[in-house]
Amino acid sequence: MGFDLADHEGNVLESHGGHVYPLEGEAAKSYDAFPTRPKSITVKPYLDRGMQGKQYIPELEFVVPVPENPEDGSK
Repeated sequence: MGFDLADHEGNVLESHGGHVYPLEGEAAKSYDAFPTRPKSITVKPYLDRGMQGKQYIPELEFVVPVPENPEDGSK
């Protein structure tokens, strides 16, 4: 299972691979940064079906709100 990260407008970040540690049940991936601070980030889990592409699992999607940063004025 993998996952994509999307901003509040549906723009998906580019993934640069990562590592899976099956015995520990952990995975680590790295992504590009969002060009601007998003209002929220949606985690979109999927199964990789090879030639058929990604099969997203909408029941497992969740949204993480990104608070404004009053210290630097970013929104």
